[in-house]
Amino acid sequence: MTKNLIDKKIKKNFRNRPLEEDQMTFQDLNVYRKNEIQDNHLKDSKKVFGEMPIFSDIEFSICGLCNRTCVFCPRANPKVYPNKKEYLSIKLFSKIINELVKYNYSGLMSFSGFSEPFMHKKLFELVKIAKNKLPNCQLEITTNGDILNVSKIRALYKLKLNSILVSMYDGPHQITYFEKMIKQAKVGNNFIILRKRYLSEDKSFGINLSNRGGMTSEIINTGILKKKYVLKHKCFYTHYRLMIDHDGNVLLCSHDWTKKVSLGDLNKKSIYQIWTSKKIKKYRLALGKGNREFKPCNNCNVLGTLQGRKHYQAWNKYYS
Repeated sequence: MTKNLIDKKIKKNFRNRPLEEDQMTFQDLNVYRKNEIQDNHLKDSKKVFGEMPIFSDIEFSICGLCNRTCVFCPRANPKVYPNKKEYLSIKLFSKIINELVKYNYSGLMSFSGFSEPFMHKKLFELVKIAKNKLPNCQLEITTNGDILNVSKIRALYKLKLNSILVSMYDGPHQITYFEKMIKQAKVGNNFIILRKRYLSEDKSFGINLSNRGGMTSEIINTGILKKKYVLKHKCFYTHYRLMIDHDGNVLLCSHDWTKKVSLGDLNKKSIYQIWTSKKIKKYRLALGKGNREFKPCNNCNVLGTLQGRKHYQAWNKYYS
């Protein structure tokens, strides 16, 4: 199946419905794998912040670039969401990592976000800094695989990156392509996770499709997701995850492509200050009660409870 055909099918079947777990025709096993890492970190780091729950998932959007313009992504309209040669600096990343060292952080850390991580010129240096100072953190890279090759796989494996998640959009022929690459790299079968994002319509194309905090309805001129609505459902993102943009702003969540809400700037504040601030508490309490009557959450179709339930429960106990 060609990329153009996939795009047409996704356009036709992109629905205005919340991603309820019992409604999803596609189950991403990564959700359950990540849950285990997050829950274990919460348990192991219970006393780091006293009775206050710690974050167990940190996602970095390390640059402003991507080499693709997928139809389900805001980059489908480059005039509205253009590529920008902006990068997370080594200085800022080192500052963040040094703070995490104080907490002996061993949770999940991923380079993913709103970009293609392999377009960051110093990606390998970022990985080296993170794994040298936080050897127990579970560091991952999510990529479309276009820029991946044998030498890069070997280099990242040597730097002790935990895994590379490859999202395959073009078709089943990519399995053979990447399996051959993995075999040549001699890194074993668990280092690279291949994700089938080209599946049939009845399997949701292998993607848990979301409207990117409502942004796809703002920029794609095809009648997709035009309807405005308020999803009255709890969301746990602020209870367990930090979403860090390449400029140091901590965003409300990884679906806020519009970047409407900054919880704080890590160039000026510490992670601890942001994680324990009155501002994030306001959103945490509202979303924990299912109140989404504010931007960007008022037009988001993401369920938000597939991960982080134990963190949500721990915050409820702490606030009470």
